[in-house]
Amino acid sequence: MRQGIKELLVSPLNGHSLQFKLAGLRSSRIRTYRIIYRINDDASCIDIVFVGPRRNVYEEVRTLLLAQRGDKDK
Repeated sequence: MRQGIKELLVSPLNGHSLQFKLAGLRSSRIRTYRIIYRINDDASCIDIVFVGPRRNVYEEVRTLLLAQRGDKDK
């Protein structure tokens, strides 16, 4: 996992752009896990939003973002 994060720091655009409610985020695959992150151009860094197993990571991130926004409709 650490090596995957180090690779993201060097080449953050290698991850896949996410769509719809997750637009603005990117995903990188590390074995069966996904790192969900956003590129912070102002600080020249990445913000890791969530790390989890592929089977439910996208739903978990979507739920997290909806809760942060106080948005109840899915």
